[in-house]
Parts: sequence; structure tokens; C-alpha cells
Amino acid sequence: MRILWFAKQPLPIILNDLEPGTSIPPTCGWRSGLSNEIIRNQLDEFCYCFPYQREIEGQTVCGSGGGTHYFTVYPVEDGAKYSGKDLQRLSYIIEKFKPDIIQIFGTEHSFQCQLVNMVDALGYIDKLAIWIQGVVSIYSLHYYAGLSEKVARTRTIKEWIKRNNIRDMKTRMTKRGEEEAACLRIAKHVFVRTDWDQAVCRMINPELCMHVCNESLRPSFYSEPKWDVCKMERHTIFLSQSHYPIKGLHMVIEALRIVVQEFPDARIRTTGIDYLHYGKMIDKLRISSYQKEIMRKLRAYDLYDKLEFLGTLSEEEMREQYLKANVFVSPSAIENSPNSLGEAMLLGTPVVASDVGGVKTMMEHGKDGFVYPFDEYYILAEYICKIFRDDELAISFSQNARRHAAKTHDVKENYAQLIREYHTIVAL
Repeated sequence: MRILWFAKQPLPIILNDLEPGTSIPPTCGWRSGLSNEIIRNQLDEFCYCFPYQREIEGQTVCGSGGGTHYFTVYPVEDGAKYSGKDLQRLSYIIEKFKPDIIQIFGTEHSFQCQLVNMVDALGYIDKLAIWIQGVVSIYSLHYYAGLSEKVARTRTIKEWIKRNNIRDMKTRMTKRGEEEAACLRIAKHVFVRTDWDQAVCRMINPELCMHVCNESLRPSFYSEPKWDVCKMERHTIFLSQSHYPIKGLHMVIEALRIVVQEFPDARIRTTGIDYLHYGKMIDKLRISSYQKEIMRKLRAYDLYDKLEFLGTLSEEEMREQYLKANVFVSPSAIENSPNSLGEAMLLGTPVVASDVGGVKTMMEHGKDGFVYPFDEYYILAEYICKIFRDDELAISFSQNARRHAAKTHDVKENYAQLIREYHTIVAL
């Protein structure tokens, strides 16, 4: 079988081939799991395409002897339509590689949606399968959940110039969602993994053929060591992302003001730029209205020294933060199947997650961790405190979550399921 993948970021092995020494974007690492397994088995011809500023084609070779062909395509900015040059490039790739299956990862941006339209225009829609990641038409409905309308309308100087405050970003996401829904109505096959993405896809296009396959996560999260109650840093809460409202940092701060009443040394660690301690005026002018709201809450609750930003972390550095944490919190207003939750569970870090999207497909409340309603921050606070109070409970969650995640994210089984579904599509 000849398998052609399209995604917004290159695989790590391709990025290292193109730009040696470049840091790997964390958003592309999880695809390495399935792609590595395809390459390792050497049973299928594999090709990977991604946007780049110039036309490149090549082939990588990995240690196992397998490798991947790769091509670049032209970037398509959000809101833009494909051009004749874009269509010509895609036609060239398809005619040269001659795929049996064309897989497009995600529908969140114009780049992916325009690929769907081009594949349809070239007459290959029957070969196409979309891998559902998030669904922005639904995400937009929850963009500033937990924030007031006043905060959503606020604009900083930078946001006046760029017209990208919280409300503007929700509007843009809504427009992207319209484009996304249109391409899902064209498609015939989608890969799903939770009750949530199946329900959403069926609502948009009842005729879609659903193919269920779980995700394989970044390679290092399968290795030892695992989370150890004797080695973690007590009363540390880790969040994998916090840069925009959907990720729910504002709700965790509400919970933290309750947690510190019992555990005054409790603190939050998360990724991202440390805008709390900007010194230069030019840096302060870059602060967004959402960041200002976070700062306001921290000052109001006297928690300013309780939040630590860690910058951009590599795969290994992320892994280290999970292992250090007393608890991992996934506080999002909406998710499909958050890979960060899967990574925490694979390592055995005790987890508390908001009950949104497909989270309940990934974990069982009270056995693998705690699940709580997104806007009920006082329940989040209580669940964090329960884990802080009880090491035996934390160990139980850790062991159960590892067993559960090992099945959900089993690399070999997910690869086998993927190939089975590909054969089903080809046979139709």
C-alpha cells in the first residue's frame, strides 16, 4: 500500500533532514508514533507532505533501514483559497507518488481545508481520509468560557492594531469552522477516536464513513522512568498549555486560591513565555488582554508568585515536568482527546481533567483520576487537594491510568488498526 500523509508540521526525522539541529515543534511530535511504526514495518510505501516556503522533495532513512519520501507544498494562509500553482503542485505529488490512501491531519486551518478541496478537484476524494484532531466549529462556541463579556471585549494597544483580542479570535475561529464544515461535507472518510468527534462529525455530515483508531503518542513517553510519589515535587500542579482561553488557566487560578488555604506552598507550572515579569516597556506592550486578565486575578488573590512559566519545552523537558508534578490538570473548556492527558496517564502522573469533549473516552472517573465540570472550579480545587492529601490515592490513580493509557496508546495495535482501516477504504 502507498500511503500519503499531509500535515501542518514536518515529522522530526524530516525536519532534522532539512534543518539539522532545529528544535521539534511539540505539536508535531505525536504523529511520530504511528509514522515510525509504518516506516519500521517496511510493508508500505510512505510519503509525508507539509507546507514550506520552497519546493523540496527527498527521502529520509532511519536506523531500522526504512524511510519516508517527503514533499513540500505551498503554505495557505487562513482565509485564503488555493491557487493554480497550489493545485499544480498537489497534482505533481499525487501523480509521482501514486498513493492508494491520502490522509490529511486536521481540519482546523485553511491549509488542510484547501487540500481537501484540491483533492476533490483532482478527482481523488474516494482515496481521502481526514484525521479529526479538534473541530473548530465547536471549539469556537467555547472560546472564552469562564470569562466575562467585558474581558472578551477588552483590547490592548497591540490588539487594537492587529484586531486580535479574545472576541476577534473567537470570530476568526467561527469563520474557520464554516470552512471546516464545508470540507467535511465533501469528504467521505474520517478517522475518529472518541464519542465526541463521532457525534460532531455525524452532525456535520451524516454520510461520513467513520474509522476508529487511537493515537500513538510521542516516543519518549513510553519509556522509563515513570512517575514516582517519592520523587515528585509536592503540591506542584502542571498544565501543558495555557496561552489562550480555551486551555482554562483562568479557571485553575480560581481553584488555586482555594487550594492554598490548605496547602500554602501549592504552585502552578505551565509552558509559555513569562509575561508576569516583563521589565521592558516594549515587552509590556505585547501583553494580550487574556494575559492581563491572568495577571489581574493573580494580584487580586495574592497568587502572583504561585505561577511559573517554563517557556517552550522539548519533548524530554515536557516529560520531566510531568514526572515532577504532584498532579497534572487538563482544565480546557473543550477538547477532543488531549494528547497531554494521554502523556500524563502513560507516565502515571495523577490527573484531574475537565469533563469536556472526549475526555471520558480516555479515562474513568475515580479510577484513573478525577473528572470535574469545567466551570466548577471549587470541585477542581477539592480534587487537587484530595490528591495532595493522600499518597495512596495518588499511587492508585497512577497505576490505573498507566494500564488504561497503555491500551489506548498501544503503538503496535494502533498501527495494525490504521492499516486495517486503510484496507477497508481501498476496498470500497
